[in-house]
Amino acid sequence: MADSAENTPGLQTALAVVGEAVSGGPIQLRFTVTNPTQQPQTFCVYHTPMEGIRGKIFDVAASGGEAVGYRGIMVKRAPPGLEHNTTLAPGECTDAEVDIAEAYPLAAGKYTVAFRGTSTLPASGPVEIEVAP
Repeated sequence: MADSAENTPGLQTALAVVGEAVSGGPIQLRFTVTNPTQQPQTFCVYHTPMEGIRGKIFDVAASGGEAVGYRGIMVKRAPPGLEHNTTLAPGECTDAEVDIAEAYPLAAGKYTVAFRGTSTLPASGPVEIEVAP
């Protein structure tokens, strides 16, 4: 997880489950970045759900605490440029939806998922997902 001292001051991240979670089907998560400050704030979309799942960006654990391994793609690329930054005005938020089942094998059961954070965004709090058979 990224050190919160490196993060853009004031930006907040959150995850929410969208719709039903059924084993073998898509499991949609909404990732939201909010700027509650009085100043514009900029963050890089690399290694965030804003660009899809292109690496191990989530910490996923089964109800017993055992980690669920990442099984998605791993993308190697050049360092991000200014075009990979997004600026949020004061009070503004932006969000993106991803299918976590594309990258993490989630059978029927209960899980917690949290965004790991980056150098420009803090980690999110965990969200609980109950995957139906």
